[in-house]
Amino acid sequence: MISTSEYPFPIFVSSTDYNLKDLRAELARYLTELGYRPVLSSAEGFHDNSPELEPWESCLQVLNTCFVMILVIDGRYGSPLEWRNFERVLGSRKISPTHAEYIYSHKFNKRMLVFIREEVLTHYQTYRTALKNLETEEAAKEALEKVLPKGIDFETLKFVNEVKTSRPIPWIRAFKDVTEIKGEVQKKMLNELAELFMLKEKKLETIIKVFNQTMAELSPEKQNEILKKINAVKDLTEIKENLEAKEKELSIALKELESVKKGRKKEKEEKEHIVSELKEQIENLKEKINSSDINSLKITKSDDGNIRISKDWLNSDPSGFIPFGSRLGSFFDLQNPITNARTCANCSKLINSGISLATFNDGHCNTCGKDYCDTCWPKFQRMTTGGDCPWCSPPISLKNNKVI
Repeated sequence: MISTSEYPFPIFVSSTDYNLKDLRAELARYLTELGYRPVLSSAEGFHDNSPELEPWESCLQVLNTCFVMILVIDGRYGSPLEWRNFERVLGSRKISPTHAEYIYSHKFNKRMLVFIREEVLTHYQTYRTALKNLETEEAAKEALEKVLPKGIDFETLKFVNEVKTSRPIPWIRAFKDVTEIKGEVQKKMLNELAELFMLKEKKLETIIKVFNQTMAELSPEKQNEILKKINAVKDLTEIKENLEAKEKELSIALKELESVKKGRKKEKEEKEHIVSELKEQIENLKEKINSSDINSLKITKSDDGNIRISKDWLNSDPSGFIPFGSRLGSFFDLQNPITNARTCANCSKLINSGISLATFNDGHCNTCGKDYCDTCWPKFQRMTTGGDCPWCSPPISLKNNKVI
């Protein structure tokens, strides 16, 4: 099967039962065929053995780099472990790695696709009835452990209850086998992609609105300066350069016309024709310049997805355009939508050479207020940390790829 994606989109695959190894392997193969990069704790070389972390804790460090988590819950809960380096998120209780991965993803609002075995859900209803009828959880546990099948743990039902009642409640589906999981994953990821495009569209509309409001409050001189820095007047500059070239051509053509001797009627007519055409071209260029006053330009979005610059604040007739993704770079602080050129706080590299706007996080940390380049803070990480740089992202703070 041909991969449908050129970008290795990382998806974390988690499950409660080690006996699901074959299911995870089949799901990982399917995700790879679809063009994603599955990340499995059972895969060779999974652990990023940072000296500050316990071996099982590294799963959360890896999970932090993934965009989506697929959680498969079966009967066995797994071994309860301590999470000393993540007590701020997980607390001091002992829980299984899969349970910890769920809490971490829920805490930091990661996209989760949760699949629960149908048999487990059946016994979950018994668990809820026991909790309702008996006075304590210990009493419910004692009663249920006498009737639960050997392959279903009480802790698993308690885990399912947390998943189904902790808000926001994630997307959940029951499953019988891996075929059902594969079909649901494909449909859900396509829906997520559609939602992402709609979200991007709304953000772009917000950018345009705030940019226009900000520009309207500035002086003509400042508007001119900003438009030049974001390259919004590129077309106008090219027109002026073309005008200067045509005027030079006209000057030469007039001199040549004057030098034509009497009696050379055909040559004179040719020169006059050239002069006439040049004058007409020059008038057209001047008219374009006069109708494109940069102090009254407005930024809008066209039907083809580009950001365009319009002459009149009240109309949307484009007189030039900026392709989406160009140097409309660093913006999402609505209180301060225009930012100056910056340098990376970690390596001192110049980030932007001028004022710019962007739809996504541009390397500005919401917590410490510092700016970082794409090397020190990769773009894919910015989408998973809620706007906090690696030095401020709780509970993991990284420096030189190590936990501090």
